[in-house]
Amino acid sequence: MVVQVDGTISPQILEKQGIVGRESLKPPTEWKECNVVVIQKLKHGEEFDRWTGARYGKHQEFESYVARAALAMGQHVARTVVFLADGAHPNWELQTTNFPGSVGILDFYHASEHLGSFCTLLKDQRKANATRHRWAQMLLDGQALQVVQELRRRADSVADRDSALKEIHYFRNNLCRMDYDVYKKQGFPIGTGLVEGSCKFVVAKRFKGSGMRWKRHDNIRVLRVRVEKLNGTLQRYFEPQPQKWVPESMVA
Repeated sequence: MVVQVDGTISPQILEKQGIVGRESLKPPTEWKECNVVVIQKLKHGEEFDRWTGARYGKHQEFESYVARAALAMGQHVARTVVFLADGAHPNWELQTTNFPGSVGILDFYHASEHLGSFCTLLKDQRKANATRHRWAQMLLDGQALQVVQELRRRADSVADRDSALKEIHYFRNNLCRMDYDVYKKQGFPIGTGLVEGSCKFVVAKRFKGSGMRWKRHDNIRVLRVRVEKLNGTLQRYFEPQPQKWVPESMVA
């Protein structure tokens, strides 16, 4: 089983009590976080089932949502559970709490972006791109610790040392999730492209268009429809539901 999580934000109208109609469109816009999860079931490396979910609200509520979904998908009988996410701390709290014993993998492309951020601080920008590619290849080859050591040696010679140390701290905190050579040998994914694509379809393409602003209840309703579309269960919402017939003799 592979669990991927990611988050994005979308605009919502700041609703105030007693304001209705066109007046309700004038208050400032808030940006609210929406978290997305994709759970895959694999057999011999091939996907045979997938479920996508999304939820606005507190991250704690999202954690419970993911935990229930994983159990429904068969987490308790899965031989191996792989948990993929970017470096956001709440994601790894979710893993620790709800997926103990799982293989935690830091999204490789997110790590590469942090390498790029560090390289923008280097004095010799002509060699920065080559340096970034070399470090990225080292990560893929299982040399994350060596990369951290090289970053530390370079930190004293950059213009913005505080920013450099921040990037180093990121890599040190995630060393246990960066054994990419081992993951590849075992056939595990190392990127969160699947859940990021779901974020774009579920949230970005519908809620983040030019000039768009939404009320919270509309966000939630449309979000549910788009998730059902991804899961292939949308049709049931449009099928007529037969009413249960009760004989008149049974009506009090």
